[in-house]
Amino acid sequence: MVRVTPPKRARREVYQPAFSLNRMQRNVLVIVTCCVVLLAWDIRPLLPLRLLVIAFHELGHAIVAILSGGEVLVMGVGTDESGFTLTRGGDRFAILNGGYLGSIATGIALLLSVRTAAGARAAAGIAGGLLAVVAVRFHGVDPVGMSVVLVTSVCLLGLATRSPNWFVEVVVRCIGWFSLLYALIDIRNDVFRAGGPDARSDAAALEALTGVAAPAWGMTWLLLGVGMLWFLRRRLR
Repeated sequence: MVRVTPPKRARREVYQPAFSLNRMQRNVLVIVTCCVVLLAWDIRPLLPLRLLVIAFHELGHAIVAILSGGEVLVMGVGTDESGFTLTRGGDRFAILNGGYLGSIATGIALLLSVRTAAGARAAAGIAGGLLAVVAVRFHGVDPVGMSVVLVTSVCLLGLATRSPNWFVEVVVRCIGWFSLLYALIDIRNDVFRAGGPDARSDAAALEALTGVAAPAWGMTWLLLGVGMLWFLRRRLR
């Protein structure tokens, strides 16, 4: 009698993160990364990444303007790391809050997306598409700065379609943390600096609009960001 062994079923490929670390190791890695980035924040090679997260900040203003019934007239970023969004109509209070909260929300969304390969690719593609629209449709301020954003958007679109899973995960994860770090660093520089809040900052504009001191708005953004990170801490892996 001949025994026939049934063919083995093909194992379904399950996406695994590029780095499998326990919770303590991830926390240490994040803390070390944050310290390194804070120390090296102003070095020239990081300029494209800084312009990218500034574009996320301005995109937050633009999205809130559209959602509140307004329209975006022009947007831009400069090589001096300035950002500009000119809107018409909409809820000014919500629009002013949309910048830093948008940076924080973008960072968290990117970090949540890397839980799956498809999510990381989708996040890279959406971010690249939105930045391409900003660079082409709402060009303004500094053509060099917007050219950097356009090139970055093309790289993100290529990342979403032409790169291996592990590389997409690493890049999207890094951009997510940089977006969060940018919000924290910029709030510190604009609102809590020694000479007082920058008169051109969102916090100063909110103080003029509401009468509430600029540092109160900076602290509110910081607390909301930290609170969101704490609430989603088990999902950010």
